[in-house]
Amino acid sequence: MKYFLLIFLFFIPAIGHANSFSFTIGPVEIAQGRSSVNLRDFKLKKSKHNKLVRANFVKDSVQWVRDKENLLTPRARIGLRLKESGDIFIKYEGHNIIPVSKNDHLYSEVYVNLFYPKDIEIYNGAALIERISMFAKKKKATNSTSTSNIDYSCVPFHLNITGLDGEYFSVGCRLEKTGRFGNERPRLVVSLVTTNYLLADGSDSPIKVFLQDNSKVSIPLLSKSGSSLKVSLSAKLPKKIPRLKTALGFGPYSLDASKTHSAKKGTLAPSLMIYGKYDLYESSSLRFFDALVYNKTLFNNSGIYFAYTLATAFDSRVELIPLLGAQGLSFKYDSFNDLEHQFIFPQGFEVVYRHAFGLENYTASYGMFLSTSSKTDYENIWIRMGKGWFLELNYINWKHNDSRATMWGLSVGIPFLTFF
Repeated sequence: MKYFLLIFLFFIPAIGHANSFSFTIGPVEIAQGRSSVNLRDFKLKKSKHNKLVRANFVKDSVQWVRDKENLLTPRARIGLRLKESGDIFIKYEGHNIIPVSKNDHLYSEVYVNLFYPKDIEIYNGAALIERISMFAKKKKATNSTSTSNIDYSCVPFHLNITGLDGEYFSVGCRLEKTGRFGNERPRLVVSLVTTNYLLADGSDSPIKVFLQDNSKVSIPLLSKSGSSLKVSLSAKLPKKIPRLKTALGFGPYSLDASKTHSAKKGTLAPSLMIYGKYDLYESSSLRFFDALVYNKTLFNNSGIYFAYTLATAFDSRVELIPLLGAQGLSFKYDSFNDLEHQFIFPQGFEVVYRHAFGLENYTASYGMFLSTSSKTDYENIWIRMGKGWFLELNYINWKHNDSRATMWGLSVGIPFLTFF
C-alpha cells in the first residue's frame, strides 16, 4: 500500500494536465457541458452570397471548453471550401489563416464558439469576398431546458437566470474575496454568453456581472435582428467568507486492542471526531483533526497538516491534495496500564471529487495516511461523502512495540463553528 501512494503521486500530475490542448485561437481546457448542443439548431449565413465559398459544420466536432475566465462553452469546427483563385486567406478573431490546397479547391477548418461566435472573413488579396456569421434557432418551450448551461461553478450560489428561455446560453461563476484579512466578503464574478443577443451598443459576449449581495441584476439585450430582451440574474451569497471552518463527527466504531499478552476483540466503542480547515490561499490550507475512540481502552489520534492542490482532472472537479505534517497518538489499554504518548510523521493525500456522481454540491473524497517509520505501523484510510453534513467510513491501524489498536467505523459529520 505504501508503494501505491508513490505511484499515485507520480501519475496524477500527468492526468491533471492531460486536458490541456491548443486549437485555432489559443489554449483551452476540454470539459463536459451540462446541456446538449445540436448543430442543426445553428445556421451559417453568408453576407455576400459568394457561390465559390462553401461553409458547413464538421460532423461530430462539438467540444465543451473552459476558458481562463472559468466560462464553459461549446465550440465546433466549420469547414471552409473555396474555389476562388488568388491570394486567399481567412481572418478570424485577429488570426490570419492560410487554407490548404486540395486538388481543385482550397480548404481549412476553423473552431468557432457556438455561444459567442465571431464572424469569419475571407479575403482575396485586399478584397473581402465573403463574411460568414452564425445564429441559433430558438427552441420551443418544451425543450428550453436543454439550451441553458449553468455551470457547476455557479451551483453553490443558487444562481437564477430568467428571460432566455429557448435560447442557447452559458453562465460561469468565479468567487473572489474582498476586504481585509479576517473580514473578507464575497464578490461573485458572473460571465454570460448567448448566441443571438448583444448589448444595446452592439457589444457581444461575454457579459460580466459583479455580485456582492443578493440584489437582482437586469441586463438589457438586443438581438441581431433588432428585437429587445431583458434578462434577470440573481444569486445567494454569504455575508462573510470565514477562513477557519470546523466540523464534529460521531459514530460507532469496532475496536481491537492488545497489550503484551492481553487482547480485546470487536469492542463496540463510541467515537468523537473534530475536523478543522484554515484557508491560507485559494489552493492551500492548514488542516487539523482529532479522533477519540474509547470503551475502557482509550485511543486518541490528532494531527495537523499543510494541504495544497497538486493536480486537477476532469474539468477541475477532481483534485489531488497532498497532506504534509505530523501527528500525536495517545493509547491506554486499560486502567492497569499507563497512558502512552507517541509523536509520529505519517504523510498522505486526499482525492476530492466535487459534484460527485452528478449530485450538485455533494463532495466525495478518498484519503490515506501511511507511516514513514519502520518502527511504527500506522495506516489511516477514509472515504467521505456529503453536502454540509457528511458520512465518513474510517479505518485506523497502529502498532508500536507491544501495543496495538485497530478500529473501523461509520461516523456522521456536522458543520460546527466558523471563525475569521
